[in-house]
Amino acid sequence: MRYCSFATRDYLILENLTLSQDLSLLEIGVGLGSVVEKMIGKVKEYYGVDIACEVIDYLTLLYKDISFVHFNCLDVCKDSSSLNKKFNVIFSTHTLEHVDFPQGYFNFIKKHLKLNGFAFVVFPNETQDKHHGIAWFDNKNELLEIIDKANLKVTKLLEVKETIWHRTIKKLFWEIPKSIILRNKKNPQTFEETDAFKIIKSHNLKTNIIAFYAKIVTELAAIFPLHEYKEIGENIQNKTLFVRLIHK
Repeated sequence: MRYCSFATRDYLILENLTLSQDLSLLEIGVGLGSVVEKMIGKVKEYYGVDIACEVIDYLTLLYKDISFVHFNCLDVCKDSSSLNKKFNVIFSTHTLEHVDFPQGYFNFIKKHLKLNGFAFVVFPNETQDKHHGIAWFDNKNELLEIIDKANLKVTKLLEVKETIWHRTIKKLFWEIPKSIILRNKKNPQTFEETDAFKIIKSHNLKTNIIAFYAKIVTELAAIFPLHEYKEIGENIQNKTLFVRLIHK
């Protein structure tokens, strides 16, 4: 069994998609690649990109026999980065806060989005004193100006929050047990250094047990709604944002 961690973000992605056989998808920042399992046989093609090449190599090998799944290692913030194709839907969750050039990130979305397509981005916009990533926005205008410069239009800007049920299950059945089992408190510099990636590369009984437990806890959480959306005012600090984009 493959380890996908507490993959509740997959349900957030799926509730903002209508899967169909003519749909082409691009994910920016694939993480453990958990959402791919939910796409098999339901979409035309899935592309995933990430700056973590070791992760991409692992996922490429894992899905080598599935023709509609493709993974590419690249830095989306570089102007030269291109897949030379366009997609109906582009999505990215908990990635924007880790990029060093947000303008390039949104330019990449614009470059790869079909004219009638849409994109959505979910990320925690933390303040400078609380951030765990390297990118954040002090106010709404700062974010909107960058999006506007990429020739994209915002159709939704909402705060997305975990439900009480979601927070309770995560705390009691995931975060507390994980803190006991995984005692390494070092903050990793890259995704390849995280405990999650170390787990998916290993193939032993402990890995299988953790993978099975993670699957059960995630499915338990998904019994009831995991997320709720709220209108947002001018203050966007220390909030997880949901941004839906189309071409201007």
